[in-house]
Amino acid sequence: MVIAAALITLLAASFSLKQSAHPPRLLRGRNFLGRLRLDHANERRAWLQGFKAFRSANLSGGVLVSTREHPLQTFLWSDFTVRNKREYTYRVVAIRGQPGALVEGENVEVRITTENEDRDTHAIYFNRGVAGSQAYTRKFGDRRPDEVPNREAWRWLSRGLFEAMLDFVGKARGPNSAVRAAVYEFNQGAVLQAFAKAPRFGCRCPNYLRRTSDS
Repeated sequence: MVIAAALITLLAASFSLKQSAHPPRLLRGRNFLGRLRLDHANERRAWLQGFKAFRSANLSGGVLVSTREHPLQTFLWSDFTVRNKREYTYRVVAIRGQPGALVEGENVEVRITTENEDRDTHAIYFNRGVAGSQAYTRKFGDRRPDEVPNREAWRWLSRGLFEAMLDFVGKARGPNSAVRAAVYEFNQGAVLQAFAKAPRFGCRCPNYLRRTSDS
């Protein structure tokens, strides 16, 4: 089973002892699960990666490894590398054997389509924060976001939230439009300017937003 959101998928695998060709072996010894993903947008097929590795590999912590060479003994897996509005096929593969001599066994596939954050009436966006710190370091090194050229780090951290917020506020024009916001640590310059401009286009904007935007 796969639960697909816009920028994350959750894979859940299970098996039946009655239907398995090797029921005792699936629960003991060197038996694992690998995850393979096909991106239908570019037909790229690749094994998903994780942080768990065999001790014999003698790898340092935080190194990404393939789930083909270092499969897992877990039935839940999250994929944070998907893109929105995209089709993927996941294949969960039973892998047996010893490190360095692993053999692929039974497998099952499922095809999914990730969601679009902005659809119908409501849109939901999540930026990248502390949870993405390891991925941030791998991508940009030990640099602050403002030390990365071309605002690439800020765009990556935004994950579409910053752009969507500016676009949404920018649509508020005319006397039939109104802006209502529940905000916390409201101090991002471009967003403040967007709220400040809304009343100039005839949009009804609460006084507290005007005061905050002008400060």
